[in-house]
Amino acid sequence: MNPKTAKFSIPLFHSLRFRILAMVIGFVLVSTVLLSLYVVRQFQSLYESNIVHEGVLFGNALEAGVIEHAARGNEAAIQEFLDRFVAIRERNDVEINILLLRGDTSFIVASNNPSNIEQTDDEEHEALLASIASRRPVVEIESNSFDVDPDDDLSQMFDPQHPDYYFPPGTRVSSITTPLIDEGKGVGSINIEFSLSHLDQRLESIYRHLLLTLAVGVVVLSLAIAVFLNAYFLRPIWNIAEDIVQFGKGKLKQVRGTVRSDEIGILTLEFSRMVSRIKQAESLNIKYQNQLEKLVDERTRELLITQDVTIEAMGALAETRDPETGGHIKRTQNYVKLLAGHLCRNPKYSDVLDDDTIELFYKSAPLHDIGKVGISDDILLKPGKLTEEEFEIMKYHTIYGRDALLRAEEKLGTNSFLRYAREIAYTHQEKWDGSGYPQGLSGNHIPLSGRIMAVADVYDALISKRCYKPPFTHEKAVAIIREERGKHFDPDIVDAFLELEVTFKAIALRYADYSEEREALES
Repeated sequence: MNPKTAKFSIPLFHSLRFRILAMVIGFVLVSTVLLSLYVVRQFQSLYESNIVHEGVLFGNALEAGVIEHAARGNEAAIQEFLDRFVAIRERNDVEINILLLRGDTSFIVASNNPSNIEQTDDEEHEALLASIASRRPVVEIESNSFDVDPDDDLSQMFDPQHPDYYFPPGTRVSSITTPLIDEGKGVGSINIEFSLSHLDQRLESIYRHLLLTLAVGVVVLSLAIAVFLNAYFLRPIWNIAEDIVQFGKGKLKQVRGTVRSDEIGILTLEFSRMVSRIKQAESLNIKYQNQLEKLVDERTRELLITQDVTIEAMGALAETRDPETGGHIKRTQNYVKLLAGHLCRNPKYSDVLDDDTIELFYKSAPLHDIGKVGISDDILLKPGKLTEEEFEIMKYHTIYGRDALLRAEEKLGTNSFLRYAREIAYTHQEKWDGSGYPQGLSGNHIPLSGRIMAVADVYDALISKRCYKPPFTHEKAVAIIREERGKHFDPDIVDAFLELEVTFKAIALRYADYSEEREALES
């Protein structure tokens, strides 16, 4: 990914903002659930305690009204009093049974549920006897039972230090049995049984409202905490992170400041100072870089000028030894550039022949015959055809040129210009079929620069006036080169030459040395 174009983005579950908010909200939720469970259990205990207190008061009130009738065994009066009591209290969630002893057994003699009037079962009888024996109300719960003194502080039921009165959270009250004592003698009891299903409904309704209130409170509290954390901590940290990314892209105009004296404020301030120092350094660096680029450009231009002057000087040196080469150098230089520019459009050569390489070919071409300075004047300036022995000596001009340029290259180091000049000087007399010199290379083993130079050199030699021959016409020169396709010359380069022959002729006319050459070209 390009860091300059990358968008500032952090996956949701990897962001610091999400993790902190998730931890805070999770902590609030867990704490609220645990607190809710504790509050619900304590509330249930308070509610059950209130039931016990209310049951004891009921028992005391009923005891005062029925004790006289119970001592006389007046069951009808007891039932009548109970009916009036229930009507006044308007309680339909309890069953009140009044039990009287008759010998070794006990009977329910009055009840707000007439179907309950019958002989008691063993459990009810034992609860009656237990309450008479203890002279205190007996509370029945789902797991155990304990006595309650009407004068006791019922808050002690929640104190583990008083196990007789401790009412564990989560237990359920099922009934309260209050003894009927007449002149110190137990005559019966009042049993109040609570409807657990009705209590459950009331508790469920209370729990629902309580939990709803807690849930709303949790949501509001969580949102408040999230807003606070986001505004005071997470958003400033996010801004700093985003500014850092924008700074890395080079798009940050100004650091978003914050007026704070805490760690985040210090971090923002120091980051702003760092950005300011880096921008100052970048400004100085750009200034120095521009100066350096200007200096490099000047040195490069000087080097190119020196290179061009060197080529011209070396070409002039060759020209002093061979006066006929003045126009020849100009023409062949332009032929080479023309051919290379055409071949670069061929996919086979497009990777090799870029603009810089073509320019180096163009500048190196004048040195293709630099080695002739090493050939003696007797051979180089001979007006007639060379003998076989003289021609063998003439062949050495390619080696002399290579060696001279190689020594220069060794002193100057690796240099593309000298490398191409050396290739051209050494291989421009090679032939495609391997019959050339000095190495007898063939095909693609001959460097491309040498193969291009071969076509340019031969065409110009054919249309030029020499002491041993008149200039050929353009058409005759073209015919000879066409015939040598695949023999002397690279077929691809000959094909390019044939497409460019009109331009070749124009270059030859422009730089013609003699009127005879111009007349031959125009004929």
